[in-house]
Amino acid sequence: ERAMVEFDLEAMTAAVVNLFREGQAEEAIELATSFAEAARETWGRTHPTYINALATVAAMVDQAGDSEQAESLLQEAENLHEELEMEVMAEALDEEIAAMSPGDSDGGGEADGRGAQGKREAHRASDGRRRRRKRN
Repeated sequence: ERAMVEFDLEAMTAAVVNLFREGQAEEAIELATSFAEAARETWGRTHPTYINALATVAAMVDQAGDSEQAESLLQEAENLHEELEMEVMAEALDEEIAAMSPGDSDGGGEADGRGAQGKREAHRASDGRRRRRKRN
């Protein structure tokens, strides 16, 4: 069944809003939740589709009157978005470090120092991501 799920966030959101407007709040929340779970299983917790789907679930739950659960879901989405930003920055840093690494022809005294410094910074950023994941 998962293979049949088409990950179109805009279409899912429109369908959920229509269900909600038709008075079918429970069905709307179930659809949004199923979509979010399928996105998480397919791409992982920090994929933008999952994060946005989770925020949609939070909005629907809030509209249904459970503001406490909605706040919790929205906070989770915000935390995952921050984690995604850290991953993107770490990847960019890794690419920058790779570009700065001296080639075989460069004996590179100064370049080596910056490369090592960049690698230490990337390692610290990676450690921070791991610590945050353990807390979640």
